[in-house]
Amino acid sequence: PGLTSKLDYIQSRGVDGLLLLPIFQNDHDEYGGYATTDFFHVEADYGGDAAWLKKGVDGFRLDSARHVVEVDPAKPEQRVIDSPASHQFWKGFMRHIKGVKPDSLSVAEVFDLNPAALKPYFDDGIDMAFDFPVSMTLIDALKTRKVVHLAAALKRTQATRPSGALGAVFLDNHDVPGTMVPPHGRIADFLDADPDRLRNAALLLISLPGTPFIYFGDEIGLRGGIDGPAIPGCASSRHCRQCRRLLHRVETEFRSLVENGLAD
Repeated sequence: PGLTSKLDYIQSRGVDGLLLLPIFQNDHDEYGGYATTDFFHVEADYGGDAAWLKKGVDGFRLDSARHVVEVDPAKPEQRVIDSPASHQFWKGFMRHIKGVKPDSLSVAEVFDLNPAALKPYFDDGIDMAFDFPVSMTLIDALKTRKVVHLAAALKRTQATRPSGALGAVFLDNHDVPGTMVPPHGRIADFLDADPDRLRNAALLLISLPGTPFIYFGDEIGLRGGIDGPAIPGCASSRHCRQCRRLLHRVETEFRSLVENGLAD
């Protein structure tokens, strides 16, 4: 069951690697499996057991890499991104995993439209980073049908990327909000599900320098959307689901307080 039953289909599409959202059991209050409840058991949807580098895992996605330690002793009163402590952590992390499995691959999420922001993470030893500067200008090119900004971003990225470092290009993913790829973060909605424009977008994606990452469902033109009425102020289906679940939890807990005479 689960993902393992679909591997033959996925491979038949030409895919030779999978980036999984968090695989552990979770309570689903956080979209995408980020609210882990048991680090020793795998979510049933994946249909398999946990595995790490020594058991066949090929690498890791380093989520919110620039936020891993938001503390700087010199500025204890402020939250700091790209802190020295973050870079110290990633250097140690990369030394460890390369010591265990030298051919492993780690890809960092560094959400910044300035390609220079990626370089310090490559200097930490991280193999690959999501290329938000290129991918966001790719969206702009698909919208305006002009490539001037995309060409400029490619030039800047190539100029700042260290030798041997890798870039991950994409059209959309679970972290891209509807404010950037309207209306719900899915490329199919952004391009009005037009088959020709979607094919052109895919062709452009796989033609760019870097490793293309394909969001599940893009291969069939899957649309986005929200599972229920929209919540004012929510920019994406992900955020709406989170808001709705939070509201449901608050309503449930408040109802319990009322029933027990602790609120009115």
